[in-house]
Amino acid sequence: RRVEGERHPETLQVARNMASALPDSYQLDSAEQLYLKTLKTETEVYGPDDERTLWTMRRLAALYYTVGRFQDSADYYRRVLASRRHTLGNEHEYTISGIRRLTGSLISLRQFDEARTLQSEMVETLSRLHGQDDQRTVNAIVTQFHVSRASGGA
Repeated sequence: RRVEGERHPETLQVARNMASALPDSYQLDSAEQLYLKTLKTETEVYGPDDERTLWTMRRLAALYYTVGRFQDSADYYRRVLASRRHTLGNEHEYTISGIRRLTGSLISLRQFDEARTLQSEMVETLSRLHGQDDQRTVNAIVTQFHVSRASGGA
């Protein structure tokens, strides 16, 4: 089957690249619209769990975070994380990275209970995979401490 035009993989790659460049030139509305259009097409062409679709979704979440739309950011990061858990498992580095990104949005939303739960999961996973002295584990522990302090605990 031949794919042409807007649904062609190379066309979608170019759209992703263009959307990534637009925020650097402060064309945030254009970037959002291009990400949304590309995401819709990629979901139809590749499916919702395809790496290309998830990349676009993650970049859209990052754009929303950058402009202070933390709820939109968290919503997209949740979708990416759910897909990562389903396709890669809880211990894959992309899943752990998804937890880190979602936690950042949740902290900005002051949703500390969920952020604390995710951060604890990440610390446990990184400790088990890499040990307590690994820099990734240490960074997660530091973030866990900051989440706890921000929410009134310590």
